Amino acid sequence: MVLTVLDVCVTLFGVAMAAAPLLQLLRMMRLRASEEVSLGMLGVLLLGGVLWTAYGLAHHQVALIICNAIGTGCSASTLLVAWWLRARER
Repeated sequence: MVLTVLDVCVTLFGVAMAAAPLLQLLRMMRLRASEEVSLGMLGVLLLGGVLWTAYGLAHHQVALIICNAIGTGCSASTLLVAWWLRARER
């Protein structure tokens, strides 16, 4: 498969966007609190990542698969840490 410059740029930026929830995860861990985080937003990001990953798999779109699989993992990790911190806070 021949990758164009645009394919590479889109994939790299997509990975950076997909990893963005990790910034919130790091903040939660530093503050040891998650009350400022929207669980609903993280849930929507997680569901969107799962759906886009499935779409990428169905259409053999490597860039979609890579970005959204990473995003799914980052969103799931952030959501789990938020839930864990909230359970600890109670």
